[in-house]
Amino acid sequence: MYTYLMYISKKKQEIIVSKLRFAAMLGKSMGYISYGLTQTFKLGSTVVGKLSSAITNNPRYNIEIVDKNGELIKTYENVNLVKLNKVISSIHHLHDDYKINIEEYNVSSTIAE
Repeated sequence: MYTYLMYISKKKQEIIVSKLRFAAMLGKSMGYISYGLTQTFKLGSTVVGKLSSAITNNPRYNIEIVDKNGELIKTYENVNLVKLNKVISSIHHLHDDYKINIEEYNVSSTIAE
């Protein structure tokens, strides 16, 4: 491209360079617009997910996984029923070495803290 520009007039060079700059600015603008739309949709999906969870009033749980010596291995807070089932099925494969403590998540106690 550069060698091609050497053989044409200065006026044509300026026109070509200005068109390339415009194309670059247009591409950059489109990138910013698509990024903004993506972030907007992400925020919208998060808000809709939390609202639907609050409206349907699904039960939430706190989970503690304890080994046979009584040592706390992992704690999960504010977990829905799907995640609870996943944890129970994954611990089930480990046989009798672990114990799961499940209690209902209390929303009012976390707001007061």
